[in-house]
Amino acid sequence: MVAVVNGRPIFLSLLRRRALGRTDPGDELLTLEQIIDEELLLEAADRMQIAATPEEIEQAIRNVRERAGMTEEELWQAAAAQGLSPEEYRFDLSRYLRRLRFVRAHVSVTEDDVRAHYDRELAAGGPQTPFEDVREELTATLFEAAMASAEDRLLVALRRDAVIENRLSPTASSGSP
Repeated sequence: MVAVVNGRPIFLSLLRRRALGRTDPGDELLTLEQIIDEELLLEAADRMQIAATPEEIEQAIRNVRERAGMTEEELWQAAAAQGLSPEEYRFDLSRYLRRLRFVRAHVSVTEDDVRAHYDRELAAGGPQTPFEDVREELTATLFEAAMASAEDRLLVALRRDAVIENRLSPTASSGSP
């Protein structure tokens, strides 16, 4: 066991699988911190009863394959090269979808937000492209930034209230005693 997050263990096997191919000595600790963050987000998603159905997971797999231009066989070969069986890949994808939904539940980008951003760019001498031509791209950009910001804010709060024992780096333990 390399860490415990609110009583839930994180095992060395998961850390090794996730750190596969990383060579920098600090990568292992960074990877563990990422896993701890994921566990905190998943716990919060569980409290909100956020789930990913088998159909949603299969759709996400199809989306990954399409974006990567891979056949199903190529995808499973790539997963195997990372040490993942199809079941483990689906499990990891389910966890990802649940974390994403949890963070997304805390994000709102309105048409007014997009318009205000566009107007600020115009006032600052940005491109004179009509709003309708850039609305979709601006919305996606603002949403992505809002997601990152929300995740950071959520993790600060979740870490503050968590009991985390990081056994790789005792000084990295945090949260309530």
